[in-house]
Amino acid sequence: MDDWDAPDGIDLNGPLPHHKIQAIEVSGGFLDGTRLEFVDGLNCIIGGRGTGKTTVLEFIRYVLDLMPDPADSRPRAKIIDGIVRGNLGSGTIALEVETKHGTSYRAERPWGDSVQVLDEDGDPVSVSLERDLVFKADIYSQNEIEEIATNPRFQLSSWHWNNPRTSGRVSPPSMSAPGAAPPPSFRSPLSSPW
Repeated sequence: MDDWDAPDGIDLNGPLPHHKIQAIEVSGGFLDGTRLEFVDGLNCIIGGRGTGKTTVLEFIRYVLDLMPDPADSRPRAKIIDGIVRGNLGSGTIALEVETKHGTSYRAERPWGDSVQVLDEDGDPVSVSLERDLVFKADIYSQNEIEEIATNPRFQLSSWHWNNPRTSGRVSPPSMSAPGAAPPPSFRSPLSSPW
């Protein structure tokens, strides 16, 4: 690491600063009254069929405006859209997040409306959590994880080359190189250091 300087405030030997999803709360719909609090790191949602595991994941995706682009996969976008709309109804989802800089926000979103972002005091702020502007999360459903695990092209597309530990020093493995290795790590679906 002698030939590379870490950005200010980043200890390359310790944990990297990262965004955190702290909690999700649902008012109305299938999961009315549900509040889930998440730990810093990997979180697993376990339950029987039809208990809301996928719904929780898609609600988080919806509040962060990370819904699939219909231009990329119309069937997938339609399915996820139906999950959110069908399970939320006229309810509202609230997502509590903390940026990698330590700023906390609460984002609230009913179906078919835009996200309202509130600061720590509950006051509306003109901040957008959508599409990685302030808060970035990588969210993968079960089928997406399976696809990443079995398809090298998806493995490479999920690899982030802006990792401060390797930026500018590592190039992506070649798809055509014999024995090309898949990315060495996989991030938590609910927490991302980038």
